[in-house]
Amino acid sequence: MENLFNTNNHDLYEIYISDQWDSGYDFGDYVSSNTQAITVTDPEQAVKDNADFSSQYFDYIWDEIENNPDTFDSDIYVAYYTAQCVRNTAKCNHGLYDYIM
Repeated sequence: MENLFNTNNHDLYEIYISDQWDSGYDFGDYVSSNTQAITVTDPEQAVKDNADFSSQYFDYIWDEIENNPDTFDSDIYVAYYTAQCVRNTAKCNHGLYDYIM
């Protein structure tokens, strides 16, 4: 099996999200303004479902970082797909919180 993980690409993406958390694309707003929850009855499955959700965007984002490491951060699709992943994760985390409480 091919190892697709590249530490440099991952770091670039994490820095991108951090830089856009409170400004620019304001990814943090997708978390702080979230009022929705995904119903969780099995935490392990909830985490797998969240990973499955985000996997649909992996190839596009990864290819952009790999092929355009200096400009991927201005790609509107990278921003949109990242926002979808952050939003879904916030819903999942809200559901996990409800499950635990």
